[in-house]
Amino acid sequence: MGAALSITGTVASQATLPGGLHLLTVAAGELARLAGPGQFAMLRCSAGWDPYLRRALPFLRLANGAVSFLFVANDPGLAWLAGRSLGEPVSLLGPLGRGFVLYPGTRHLLLIAGGATVSPLLALAERALAAQASVSLVTTAQALGQWAAIVPEAVEVIVEGPDLPWDRLGALLRWADQAAVAGLEADLRRLAGLSEGLRPGRVQCYAGAHLACGLGWCGSCLIEARRGPRRACTSGPVFDLTELI
Repeated sequence: MGAALSITGTVASQATLPGGLHLLTVAAGELARLAGPGQFAMLRCSAGWDPYLRRALPFLRLANGAVSFLFVANDPGLAWLAGRSLGEPVSLLGPLGRGFVLYPGTRHLLLIAGGATVSPLLALAERALAAQASVSLVTTAQALGQWAAIVPEAVEVIVEGPDLPWDRLGALLRWADQAAVAGLEADLRRLAGLSEGLRPGRVQCYAGAHLACGLGWCGSCLIEARRGPRRACTSGPVFDLTELI
């Protein structure tokens, strides 16, 4: 991971999706070039110093000299961000964190969207499709209803019931060349317990931890890993599934 950039981009587009989701695209060419799926940026969410802390948002898209984010405006800072108009400036710090690795031999990529943001998975999907890999996405009907409009058409979508059947997903992981999962820490650990014997690198997980400072200073995003607590903002937010067993 290289040094993060502190840049000011401009709003290229802004849209609202079902379920109160906001889609924000910011023109930021250098950041789009350097960032990867699973990494995130810290966005300033005010014109002054209130709220003081930036907000950590994972990248949804990285293309055409712009970066996109998907979020719910559930606090004053994110509400301010959702209200930005075309051409207005947005201050970003990134790319930050450890993202997904798409291996050269991957022909079949499986994505599992649990109770965390889908953004890093869709960013990885676009990277895999560009590499001529096939992509399948497992999610729930409720989640798909919120962001179906932004799923690439080439992605095969497998819809489950109101909840993901974590007990059955362990078998699916062995079908794909590579898998990526976004979920809550408890669900990731449950999946890890069903996936013994998988080699490192086969399944990567985006941990849905709260990233407060984004720089490893505050320690609020600690994840319990095999080798002890790890900061999700610097050691992750993407972890190998074997690290969580």
